[in-house]
Amino acid sequence: MHPLKINVYNIIKIKIYQRKLFTKKNRIKCYTKVKEGGILKYKKIVQKPYCCVGSCIEMILNRNKISNQGQIDIACNLGLIVPQEYSKIYPNAIIGEKPDAGFGTQIQKEEYSINNFFKKNNINLKEEYHYITEKNDIKNFL
Repeated sequence: MHPLKINVYNIIKIKIYQRKLFTKKNRIKCYTKVKEGGILKYKKIVQKPYCCVGSCIEMILNRNKISNQGQIDIACNLGLIVPQEYSKIYPNAIIGEKPDAGFGTQIQKEEYSINNFFKKNNINLKEEYHYITEKNDIKNFL
């Protein structure tokens, strides 16, 4: 397995903690400080509605120079479920009622898990959970 440890939830926490996050009508512009010679080299991605996980994974794949199909296709592969009014924007998504977890991806289900996505697409990465409890842990995590 690739040594990079991935956890979408903690990457989001890191972004909120360490980077600027701007919200505007279901769009989040994810900005990252790029340190010269440093390790924080994520390319900016504008999140489309309900594609938070897809955009985070796209940034991770781009950082690792792994070609990908973009956040919408990534999210659809992760079980993206959206309301009826988004059916034209997301033709490959599941259209339905709002689930208990809310609209978006269904990565909590094994068939739509991030590791299953990596395996199906022959991506040599693995999702792991690492909880960041202190500011100094961020540098160690990255």
